[in-house]
Amino acid sequence: MLLANEVTAIAPTSTSSGFNHEDIALCLTIAKAKYPAHRVQLLAQPGGCSLTLSATPPSSTVPSQSHDDDTIVIQFRLSRFSLKATIAHESRAIYGSLVPAPLCFEELDTSHGALLQMCAMTSIEGVRFSEVQPKEKCLGHGDVVRMETLMDGMARFFAVGRKSGNFERSMDGKVGKTILQRLRKLERELPLEWMRTEAGMVADAVERGGLECLPVVLNHGDLLPSNVLVDDKSWELSGLVDWAEAEYLPFGMTLYGIEHLLGFQHECSGTSTVPHFTSYAEAGVLRDRFWARLLEHIPELADIHVQAAVLLSRKIGTLLWHGFAWDDGKIDRVVNGADDLQEMAYLEAFCTATTDQQRSKL
Repeated sequence: MLLANEVTAIAPTSTSSGFNHEDIALCLTIAKAKYPAHRVQLLAQPGGCSLTLSATPPSSTVPSQSHDDDTIVIQFRLSRFSLKATIAHESRAIYGSLVPAPLCFEELDTSHGALLQMCAMTSIEGVRFSEVQPKEKCLGHGDVVRMETLMDGMARFFAVGRKSGNFERSMDGKVGKTILQRLRKLERELPLEWMRTEAGMVADAVERGGLECLPVVLNHGDLLPSNVLVDDKSWELSGLVDWAEAEYLPFGMTLYGIEHLLGFQHECSGTSTVPHFTSYAEAGVLRDRFWARLLEHIPELADIHVQAAVLLSRKIGTLLWHGFAWDDGKIDRVVNGADDLQEMAYLEAFCTATTDQQRSKL
C-alpha cells in the first residue's frame, strides 16, 4: 500500500517535470511491483526532466547511498524527455563502466493521458561533481590536485569517444541535422553584436568544410557538473549520467563541458541582479593539463588543422548549447538579455575564453 506522505514528499521536486500526485503514486507502485524484494525510494538528486528512484537490495544498510551492483536506478520520464534505448545501449558499449547499463524500457499511460517512459539501469558509484565543486575563485592545493585528477579522467573520456568515431556516420539528431541553420539563426538573433559576429564566423567556417576532418562520435548532450560523477575524495571520474540529450555529432562539440568544471555560476543575490560565471584562478593551468592529456591519448590532435577543427567544434557546441533557451525541451528560441541571463553569462564567459587563448581553452 502506498502511503500518502510518500507522494507528498516527492511532489515538490517533480513539478518542473510535469508529474502530478497520481503520476507519482503510479511510478512508486510500478517500481515496487517490478522490484518487490528491493527498497524503493526517491534519489536525493532527481533530474530536472524526470522522476528518479532507487531500488536497493535488502542487504544494504544505507539504501539511499548504496552503490552495490544490485542497486537499480529507475527513471520515469515524460515522452518528450525520453531516453532512447539505442542511445542508452550504445553509450554503454562505447564508454563502458562510465555509463549506466540499461536494464529495461517500458511505456506507461499517466492519469492525464500522457505517455510515460520507465527506464531501469545499473547504479554508478560516486557523487555528482556539483555536490563537491568548489565555489571560491582560488583553489586550495588539495582541490587543485583533485581537479587535475578530474581533468585526466575527462581527457580519457573524450579520447574514448574520439577513438570510436566514424567519418561516414550521418547526423540525424535534433541538433546534428540543423547545425548550420541554427548557427545562422544565432547570427541573426543573438542580442549582442559580438555574439552575432562570432556565430556568423563559425557558420562560415562550417560552410568551408571546417569540420570535415573530424569523426562523428556519440556526444553527451548535457555535460554539466550535475551529470558528472566522481569519487567524493579524489574526484576521479566514475561516471556520466543522463544521456537523454545525447547525439552523434562531430568530435569536440561537448568540450564546453570542461569550462563548466573549471568555474561556477553566481546567481543573482544582494545588490547583484545579473548572474555571472567565475572561472577558477587556476583554470588556465587545468585546461592546459586537460589538453596535454588529450594529446597523449590522441596524438593526431597535434596536427594544426585537426586542432583548428576541434576548436571550431568546441565553439559550435558552446553557441548551440547556450545560445538557445531550453524552453521545456524545445531548444529553438535564441536567448535574449531579458529572459535568459544565466545562458548569456555562460556565452560571454565561454566564448571569450575560447577567443582569447585558443588552444588552452579546450
